[in-house]
Amino acid sequence: MNCPTSDKLEKWFDGIVEETEYESIQLHIETCNHCKQLIKMYSNEHHFLKETLSTPTLPDDFAANVLDQLRRRKHGNVFWFRLQLLFWQRD
Repeated sequence: MNCPTSDKLEKWFDGIVEETEYESIQLHIETCNHCKQLIKMYSNEHHFLKETLSTPTLPDDFAANVLDQLRRRKHGNVFWFRLQLLFWQRD
């Protein structure tokens, strides 16, 4: 069996081959298990990259929640700092 190069298969997968090449590669893939596996691998890579590189959607109140947590932490640190000063001054 005369398989297309992996470069040609990638271009076919990405849809950037000439229409006549697309059809002949399509026919070949239908009958070649090796090329089917390569196309499946390209598909898995594509989905992995798409999922990995996509920007997560944050809730509308995300910034407000972060600022609120920072404010609470700031006030909490002041409390512990004052408490440490009290014990340190007793020594």
